[in-house]
Amino acid sequence: MLGTKVFSLEQLERAVVTFTAHAVAKLRQQASLANCLQVFPRTSLFSPGDSYSGSRIIALPYSTDDTRDLFQAATFWP
Repeated sequence: MLGTKVFSLEQLERAVVTFTAHAVAKLRQQASLANCLQVFPRTSLFSPGDSYSGSRIIALPYSTDDTRDLFQAATFWP
């Protein structure tokens, strides 16, 4: 949950990067690695109008705790 409304793809990407950075910090604290990640944007349940809910699981080519690799995977929108 973002806490503020997001109106552009740029704002959404910044939010995803922020959440990814927190997740990477937790990985390192646990001495863990990620081999995939999931991104699932959706509109607020309380917003009027059309809603959106999507999900994507990104498999990584190798297990990592490298912030750059996870940022790149999390912000790739085909």
